[in-house]
Amino acid sequence: MQRVFLRSIPIEIAALGLIEGALCFGAVYALISAALSLGAAPALLDMLPHTPAGLAAAVTLTTTAAGAAIGLYRFDTCMNQKRLPTTCGLAAAVAFSALLIVGRGPADGLSASRALFLAAMLVTWIATVMFIRLIYRNAAAFNGAYPGRIDLDSVTADTLLTGPGFAATRFGFGAAVKRVIDVAVAGSMLIAVLPLLVLTGMVIAADSPGPVFYSHIHVGRLGKPFKLHKFRSMVTDAEAAANPRWARENDSRITRVGRFIRATHIDELPQLLNVLAGEMSMVGPTPERPHFAEQLSRVIPLYWHRTYVKPGLTGWAQVNVPHGASIGDAREKLAYDLYYAKNQSIVLDAIILLSTIRVVLFRDGVR
Repeated sequence: MQRVFLRSIPIEIAALGLIEGALCFGAVYALISAALSLGAAPALLDMLPHTPAGLAAAVTLTTTAAGAAIGLYRFDTCMNQKRLPTTCGLAAAVAFSALLIVGRGPADGLSASRALFLAAMLVTWIATVMFIRLIYRNAAAFNGAYPGRIDLDSVTADTLLTGPGFAATRFGFGAAVKRVIDVAVAGSMLIAVLPLLVLTGMVIAADSPGPVFYSHIHVGRLGKPFKLHKFRSMVTDAEAAANPRWARENDSRITRVGRFIRATHIDELPQLLNVLAGEMSMVGPTPERPHFAEQLSRVIPLYWHRTYVKPGLTGWAQVNVPHGASIGDAREKLAYDLYYAKNQSIVLDAIILLSTIRVVLFRDGVR
């Protein structure tokens, strides 16, 4: 059976969100109360919903929703002190605009005092979030707890395979439901994007000589090879003089059209055919080529265990860490792939599919 909703979200992130929301509400409410005691009531009473508690709740909910939409609760952001200020600042900017529009109340025009105090509330929210994340990050680093991923240094093949998760993913009702969803989603997407597929093929053919599609052998579930289909994004002789190698930033082998379709992930749409054929799933680990899979299996323990589930068009690792271009990157992605293999569910798949929209829109992790 599929896991219930809460089992699909790491308990660390659920707890972090609840604690963060409560403390941010308290901090903003304290600021409003202090301002009222100092005579700032007119500016506040003009703003909906007109009460300190309601206003604090509106600010907290709006900023939290904006933050979640742009990745504030992504697992790498939780642990990355460099990305957190940018993410919080962007969330606050979105919330500032939304609250000014929705919370204007009956007053005409933009009140400078209202806008100034709203900015002060959002700064309070940012400061509270960053303080909580500092404590959280330090605590997660004493305990070795990294949400949404498996600590590869503390797990063994025995504990991975004998624990809950892996056996349930291979057989049973959950696997049947996942297959039905794969076929329904892939089939619907193919019909919806058919004009885009035709247009992309025409543009590729006009941009550079060579076939529109290319197919390479990749490693499927339990190591079974299959032929993966993609739109061609590189020159035709990209690997003629060397062994296969990872794509890198500003790779000279990528064509002009190829750079765009890779950035928007249009090049991966033909993989919907692999999903319909049962060789891939909509959600799962990135399918790897045998050359790289063998290389990585020799240097990264447990790497082969990611093949216990079908490779996917998108996946938990794909929406949480950038596209791999080194052994170190592959090891980091494996921590997320193994987490997904042990915790996959319909709800987690839905979260990944929604997160993929963000990855496509903001072009995260593209090479």
